[in-house]
Amino acid sequence: MPVVAVDIGGTQYRLAVVSREGEMLLHQRARTNREAGAKWLLPRLRAELRELLAKGEHSPQAIGIGFGGPVDFASQTILASLHAPGWEEVDLCGELEREFALPCVIDNDANMGGLGEYTYGAGRGFGSILYYTVSTGVGGGVIIGGELFRGSHSQAGELGHIPISLDGPACTCGFRGCVEALCSGLAIARQAREAVEKGKTSSSLRTILEEKGGLTAKDVFDCTASGDALAQGILAKVKNAFARGLIGAINCFDPQAVVVGGGVGLAPGFLDGLEEQVNGSLVIPGRRKIPILRGSLGDNSVLLGAAALAFRTIDTY
Repeated sequence: MPVVAVDIGGTQYRLAVVSREGEMLLHQRARTNREAGAKWLLPRLRAELRELLAKGEHSPQAIGIGFGGPVDFASQTILASLHAPGWEEVDLCGELEREFALPCVIDNDANMGGLGEYTYGAGRGFGSILYYTVSTGVGGGVIIGGELFRGSHSQAGELGHIPISLDGPACTCGFRGCVEALCSGLAIARQAREAVEKGKTSSSLRTILEEKGGLTAKDVFDCTASGDALAQGILAKVKNAFARGLIGAINCFDPQAVVVGGGVGLAPGFLDGLEEQVNGSLVIPGRRKIPILRGSLGDNSVLLGAAALAFRTIDTY
């Protein structure tokens, strides 16, 4: 009794048929028209689902969706997209339920990444976890007693928007000095460019900036690995900021484990030494040891989380 899982992001959307054991029986992806919003994607999603269900090979029993933006879980309504216009107050699940007569459930992609890792990945076997996806931005999910904690307005788990430096750089949320503003891929690239432009010496980063006209977080990791002192200093500063955010969140929620995913979170060296640093700085250090684990599902965490949520929906019907 499989389900259909959907992952809608800023650059692509993906569909998969997933078994209860987390095996992807079918998987397909296509690029998203970022500027066209829901009016462009909905008919394409319908057509692909019709084609998939017409094959009759798997007979999915529900649809689960991870969406790249805030979702009001109680009303199952997309509030907006973090990537593109045209998604305000969209009842995507209602549209699909009316057409396909299958239960449909939707949540934001960070929550789904956390549920995926909790159910099928590195968080499996723990009762409660904090999940971070550190990529272009920083998202999060909180699972307590096996259930996603969404809060009173479906906005809990925004671990990337914990302010850790009140005079820090502006964040996408409108505040200053959040974890995302200091530790995301965009933040790392910005800090590298600022450091080079201030005249600090770094042959590697300066050469890349002059050749490409810009810098990325990957450039910083690559230069760190090759021994570039400026890149190493930037990454050390980023990791210290991330540790501060982790310490605050762990002291608040007291999870059994932390799972970190995303392109930056899984980059070589990002988690090195973090577990020891964080555990040595908790309230009453030594009374507990919180493992900080690499996510194991990679790009599939959101899809598998959406599948896990769909199975939970079936089980409560």
